Amino acid sequence: MDRAGEGRGLAFSLIGEVFCQGLSAEGCAEVREHLGWEGPLTPEIVAVERARIDMEVPPFASVFLSADGLCGGDVAAEAQALRARCGLGAAREPDQIGEVFGLLGWVHGRGTEAQRREVEGFMLRWVPGFMAALEGVDGVGFHRELLRIGWFLLWQRGAAQRAEGQWALPAVTDPLGDPRTGLRGIAEFLVRPVCAGGFFTVSDLLGVARGSGLPVGFGSRADRLEGLLQSAAHYGKVREVCAGLEAVTQRWERWWREAGEQGWAERVEAGRGVIRRVGQSAAQASPGKPSGSP
Repeated sequence: MDRAGEGRGLAFSLIGEVFCQGLSAEGCAEVREHLGWEGPLTPEIVAVERARIDMEVPPFASVFLSADGLCGGDVAAEAQALRARCGLGAAREPDQIGEVFGLLGWVHGRGTEAQRREVEGFMLRWVPGFMAALEGVDGVGFHRELLRIGWFLLWQRGAAQRAEGQWALPAVTDPLGDPRTGLRGIAEFLVRPVCAGGFFTVSDLLGVARGSGLPVGFGSRADRLEGLLQSAAHYGKVREVCAGLEAVTQRWERWWREAGEQGWAERVEAGRGVIRRVGQSAAQASPGKPSGSP
């Protein structure tokens, strides 16, 4: 293998190690040497950032690619099968981003070109969406920069173009097509990436709430978004909240279009259409009147 290929394999493996295990002091030195990181870097910084990521954006392909937005299931099984085809044993969390980057590092170091393309294709289906979500989270600058390095190396190989057209997003049902759908159903739809086109983080929801002068509550992301929509309906601010949610989707769309993923970009627009229709419905309602549905 050429030196460029060896360098890519090492970089991917290091990124995988960071997301799977964190970094020791020796690992920090290795990252500085091979990836050119110049900012503050200690094992403690890496651990704090990783904890923040886990709270904001679960780093699993299944969260982004499965119809229910949950970890595991068919997407994790697909990642496990991909490992098996590359000659590796089973992983406890095969679709976790660190495991997938580690697999990518392995195939770049020891695998075939066909294996490299297959792993890259799997990653291009969801990693840009994970990066788009992470862009809205403060205090994770080291991990965000690592992913940018990994993305640049993938882009150099033209992986995005090769991945295009090899898969399709799961079909989803318009929640507003059923007149019985209330705010809970809308919230559950919008927090699933395959439905809305991206991942609303807790920070995103808090930012929209602050911008509208509303509380957001606690619980899951669906709980928080439902509470935010309920408060917005009560105080006549549904349009403001919907505008804030739309602004977040613009970040997702930019990432998907840069990745060449037209299917995802179209899904963002469809999700944005749901948000707009909720806002338009509110505009026709009496201001300040509580409502259980748009």
